[in-house]
Amino acid sequence: MFDKIIRAVNMAVLMDPTFEVSERLKMGGHMLIALADILNKYSDAYGPDVDVAEEIAHLMAATLVGSRQVGELINEAVADLDPDDPDDAETLGNFQDAWSGMTEQMEGILTAVTIDDAFSIEARLVMAKSIATNGPIMVAGMTDADQAKILAQAQQVAEAEADADIQAAMEAFIAEISPDE
Repeated sequence: MFDKIIRAVNMAVLMDPTFEVSERLKMGGHMLIALADILNKYSDAYGPDVDVAEEIAHLMAATLVGSRQVGELINEAVADLDPDDPDDAETLGNFQDAWSGMTEQMEGILTAVTIDDAFSIEARLVMAKSIATNGPIMVAGMTDADQAKILAQAQQVAEAEADADIQAAMEAFIAEISPDE
């Protein structure tokens, strides 16, 4: 079901500039809510059941795709906002709340990558690759403190990981989000 939510045509509509950014943000929000609801229902129904862990890993990866798209929309919308305008200032505050939610989401998925007794190597690799692909745009919108927190957690995951492919995906993510020196 979640593959239908994040299929290419839906992602293309989210990024289609012929629609108002506010409408696209609303669609993106609905998409993320749907993905979160599905994930919560799976988690509630199955808990740490290894038989559905692969599906849960794919769902977690899908939520990152959706969050990345919403993050790109937020970045687009922010460019048109005036922080001195009270209405725009409130909108900016709402966007910061969205980034905080994405921080929590990223922390949760980074933690899931380390749960080798519940997720197969293949499932953990799906999540790690999704983090490497979708994570950088999400991290770019986070506060400096949240960026540092995600970077530190990703480094811990990479250092502790025994699987070379998962470690490589995490290292690619770290390289993308590490501050330039």
